[in-house]
Amino acid sequence: MNEENNLSDSDKKAILRSAAYPNITIEEALTIVSQIKKSFPTSQFDREDVAAALKRTNITRDIGAAVQYGLLDKAKGQGYKLASRVQSILNFVTDQERTEALIDCFRTPKLYADLIERFKGHAVPGDQQLRAIVIRYHGITEAAAPQAMDIFIQNAFYCGALNENRILFGENNTEKPLINLEDKPNNLPKATLLLEEINGTIDLKIHLSEKKIARLIYPEKMNEKDIQILKLQLEALALTL
Repeated sequence: MNEENNLSDSDKKAILRSAAYPNITIEEALTIVSQIKKSFPTSQFDREDVAAALKRTNITRDIGAAVQYGLLDKAKGQGYKLASRVQSILNFVTDQERTEALIDCFRTPKLYADLIERFKGHAVPGDQQLRAIVIRYHGITEAAAPQAMDIFIQNAFYCGALNENRILFGENNTEKPLINLEDKPNNLPKATLLLEEINGTIDLKIHLSEKKIARLIYPEKMNEKDIQILKLQLEALALTL
């Protein structure tokens, strides 16, 4: 489910036929789910029940996002129930249990699963390139792409799946969180350098067409993975041209 159910007719036309994506963050969805849990800790409920309990007129968007993150399960017949991972997040025994459950939430939406498969172990491109990728290859409309990718990046940082250099998950394509949730940054960074601070760099001037010049600054010691990261960034840049 995407944002169409909670927008005006003009807004719906602008995002018509966009592929599904969560339109609130995991953190926001957890706030809603924790409120739902107080009223329906074990029982089944529907959207009208939630709207009445939370004293809200429209809960469709939030319920849809919670389902996409795997925080709510569709119950037999009609309605919903709390997913088992909610306990692991709201009443966790260890920090690791909560972290793993949040990573599971992050991997659950189909769009996110596709992006994780594309970028895991590598740098997630900057905002403009990332939006171009989901527009061209993942069915997100131009109108929806900025919001969809802003939420994706916020979620990645919140769950510890993305580090300050925008590398997704860990080295060697493992899926171990990169940062502790308690240490997540207050202000999410924009695109940053791919390589960490280094000693000894080479500043290469590259002559392009029409008398344009590009400069590439890179460390003296590089390995095959560094080269692959740079290639991916150039490929992502090419998608915006």
